[in-house]
Amino acid sequence: MSERSSRDRGLLARLFSAGPAKPGDSFGAPGTGNSTAIAIATTIGLFALWWLVTAPQLGPMIKPLFLPSPAAVWEKFIAVATEGYQDQTLGQHTWASVQRIFVAFALAAATGIPIGIAMATNRVFRGMFDPP
Repeated sequence: MSERSSRDRGLLARLFSAGPAKPGDSFGAPGTGNSTAIAIATTIGLFALWWLVTAPQLGPMIKPLFLPSPAAVWEKFIAVATEGYQDQTLGQHTWASVQRIFVAFALAAATGIPIGIAMATNRVFRGMFDPP
């Protein structure tokens, strides 16, 4: 037997005889640590990919009808923010959307909370609304 094969066998024996690692031994426990760098790199990567597939200099891979370039989106955003859209400013459109969200939340709470209380206190209501 060569020296190399006995050395490799020793390495394999050490790897497989170590037993399972405890959570967090190598890379930290799941959900711990800082992921800011990963989030920033992902965002930059997605913007770069977006620019790459829509760049007119490279011959866009995706037609602007289906995916406009980042520059076109930015220009349109500035135009809507300064000139408005359908005789309304961007702020007015935003306020209308926020109002819809609050009304929907109020309606959901007004129906969900009483049903939840009824389910917690009455067996018949629990049977009617709790899925099997």
